[in-house]
Formats: sequence, C-alpha cells, structure tokens
Amino acid sequence: MTENKYICLNGEFRKTSEASLFTQNRAFRYGDVLHEDLHAFSTELQFPGYHLERLLSNMQLCSMEVPVVFSVSFFTQLASQLLNKNRIFGGAGIR
Repeated sequence: MTENKYICLNGEFRKTSEASLFTQNRAFRYGDVLHEDLHAFSTELQFPGYHLERLLSNMQLCSMEVPVVFSVSFFTQLASQLLNKNRIFGGAGIR
C-alpha cells in the first residue's frame, strides 16, 4: 500500500498524485520562477526570517505581487502542518 504524500500549493494541501500545474500559473505562462530551499529540523524551519526576506526581495526584483499574508508565522505554520501531514519528524528539505 502506498502512502499518500502531500504538497502545499498556494496555502492548500494536495496529494502529490493530484494535478498541480494550471495554465494560469505564472511559471507556466512566463517561465519565471522563484523558489527558496529551506531546512526543517523536527517540524521547525531553520532561519525562517532570513529565507522570507530573501524571497520577498527576489519577488520585488521580478515585479511580482507579494501577498499580504506572507509572514514568518505564516510560513512556519504551513511548513509545520506539511511536515506533520507527511509524518516527517526528522530533518527535511522544503522548497
């Protein structure tokens, strides 16, 4: 029996087996993508403020609209929920 794994896409948790790329997706339409690689120990992000600052700075450089909900607490909460949902309690990489 295969275990369901989840991703978090725009704040929603989806099974990895579900479609997640849509034609209105900016990366799909324009080919411009930003990502940030983060490390989590247990279910806690390491240096979340640093990563968020770098992500927001790069979004500005690309003239991307920054959602008002983006904050350190928002990302740490999503990461913790995702790690718990996937039952990952050791070190993990998050993109």
